Amino acid sequence: MRTRTIFGILLVLVAFVAFGPALIAVGSQQVAEAFGCQVDLNRAIPCVIGGKDYGQTFYDLGFLIWYSYLSLPAGLALFGVWALAALIAILVSWRRQNRPPSAPLSPGKSFLRGALIVIALAFSPVAVTYTAGLIALLVGCNLNEASVHACPLLGVNIGPLLYAMGLAVWFVSPCWQGSWRSWC
Repeated sequence: MRTRTIFGILLVLVAFVAFGPALIAVGSQQVAEAFGCQVDLNRAIPCVIGGKDYGQTFYDLGFLIWYSYLSLPAGLALFGVWALAALIAILVSWRRQNRPPSAPLSPGKSFLRGALIVIALAFSPVAVTYTAGLIALLVGCNLNEASVHACPLLGVNIGPLLYAMGLAVWFVSPCWQGSWRSWC
């Protein structure tokens, strides 16, 4: 497969991860309305299609819209990884075109590249934490590791999400010190 095809397929999969729950919820509501049924997220309304009641099914599928609060940030993170991988693939492709065919890759340079990738991945939780801090700063919310604070954004409380993102920095910590055990 060509690299462009692979990255195109991966981009479509990232879009499905990000927008899948919302697309399913909206699509189910459109199908229900096409058959003359009413969908309400407060209760299941009977919807008879072909002699069978699909009201509970449309009710359950409508709740998938709430998973968008998880799938959209996950899709954004996956898109960032996709964009970084695409950039690396483009740079490698350009470099291969400009290199003479007889010049092999230096083992030292490939080791350093691998080491830099490992270091970047190891410190990626720091980037997640700083992103949470930046979002909280721009929205005007409090953010600390002691407790969750309410943070309304477009009518949605994103405080728990920012709190969880703020705790990601602890994945970098090389040791843990508890009251009964120390790992340092």
